Amino acid sequence: MSGGSNADAAGGSQSKANNVLRKVIVWLVEGAAARPFTVLFTALLFLFASGYVVKTRLEIRTDLKELLPRDSPGFRAFEHQLGRVGGGTSLIVLAESPSEEANHAFIDTLYSRITSEMEKAK
Repeated sequence: MSGGSNADAAGGSQSKANNVLRKVIVWLVEGAAARPFTVLFTALLFLFASGYVVKTRLEIRTDLKELLPRDSPGFRAFEHQLGRVGGGTSLIVLAESPSEEANHAFIDTLYSRITSEMEKAK
């Protein structure tokens, strides 16, 4: 019967932990209801502080080569293939106007100008 008393003791400690957690949550909710501007100010303070940290320390790297270890065979193969084929990129242009013909003319003109600039760059 000693196994049952251990289970009861474990259940009792879990119940006490739940009561403590419930009291803490009630205290937080009642405090937030009593001081809404303090809660709002604190939330804004954390928002701006985390935004500052993200802005100053977060570095986004989107190049696949940066994800591979430099000495890996995959990296070497990727570099070799990139040297053979070259890099590629996409340009997406949205044109909107009341006239479909004006949209087509704009895209054709833009295409001509981009291709001529690319030819000059070669």
